[in-house]
Amino acid sequence: MNYFKDKILPILIGAIISAIGAIILSISSDLFPSIMPVFETLTVQLYLKLILLLLLLLIIISFLSIVLFLKSKNYKPLTMKGSYSGFKWVAEIKYDDKKNGVSIEIHWICPKHGIFLGWKDAEVPECNYYNLFCRKCNQIYKLKSNGDVVYVHEVERTIHQDILSKLKIENI
Repeated sequence: MNYFKDKILPILIGAIISAIGAIILSISSDLFPSIMPVFETLTVQLYLKLILLLLLLLIIISFLSIVLFLKSKNYKPLTMKGSYSGFKWVAEIKYDDKKNGVSIEIHWICPKHGIFLGWKDAEVPECNYYNLFCRKCNQIYKLKSNGDVVYVHEVERTIHQDILSKLKIENI
């Protein structure tokens, strides 16, 4: 579908516009000489009305073409919001990285103060596990799933997968 949208669709639109232009030119070359005597008898007010009608038609057609063009573009959100185990999070999505696809950075929000939470070492021996920490209330928050403690890395990995599936992008 992407190939069709990116390569074939612009060529088809150009061909259709060219064909319509050629048809209009061929009709106008035959039609104008037979209509010219009628135009000579028209008043100035009627000329102005015809010109305004043609201008209005041109504006409507250009507006519709712009709307259709914008609708055909893929929507790529820059941020997504959600919650996990009662904690709200905000994900910043960047599409700049060509090799790795999409980079996602997740920020956790304190349920009491509404500020971003930091990470604090979970003090598990020989492991790099982290819990969420709020500096304002000086409290460590543990994420839980079905009553068990889940560490930030594990939760963020599942959130990454959910975001990529919503964006319909495969994880590389």
